[in-house]
Amino acid sequence: MSKIVTEKGNNGFILYQKLNDYLLKNGIIPLGFTPPVVNNKLDYLKLKQIISNFDGIILEGGDDFDSFDLKVVKYIYDKDIPCLGICLGMQMMGHLFNGKMKDVKNHNSAKKYVHFVYLNKKGKLYQIIKKPKILVNSRHNSVITQTDLTKEAYSNVLEAVSSNQKKFFIGVQWHPESLDDINTYKLFKAFFEALKKN
Repeated sequence: MSKIVTEKGNNGFILYQKLNDYLLKNGIIPLGFTPPVVNNKLDYLKLKQIISNFDGIILEGGDDFDSFDLKVVKYIYDKDIPCLGICLGMQMMGHLFNGKMKDVKNHNSAKKYVHFVYLNKKGKLYQIIKKPKILVNSRHNSVITQTDLTKEAYSNVLEAVSSNQKKFFIGVQWHPESLDDINTYKLFKAFFEALKKN
């Protein structure tokens, strides 16, 4: 879920409508959670208990992440909970593993398809999609420039990462939930299958 601040200055969390609709359409019930805070401190024990109840986690897009978010990703990774990172979610994954980031311009477009992404033929994403290149959208202001995770896809920037040590730990820079095409179907199908095995 992404953090928001309401007009009255209250903190909140949102699940993007397109992602919510895509999951419901495929028989997946999306549940979000807010950080368990006690006496103005994050309760990590409760956090771990909450996360352990999920079959899988989607780290969706957003504007920024913090140390709390990275601890969530680390716990997901350590417990081998199937995880799909989208946009900021992919950046969190990459950043956690010795990643470096930078801001970029001209990577934010309202068009459905913006550019090609070239898949690593030895990677997990290629095994799922089975195409050397795919058309994607582009709605981000930062990119991962370095990470210890497997580099799954490139355009003129790193577009996808994964871990070979986990059941399903894949992050993509684009927003597949907004495309709803065959490549999106294959990616989410692989994620849903990982949920059933968890």
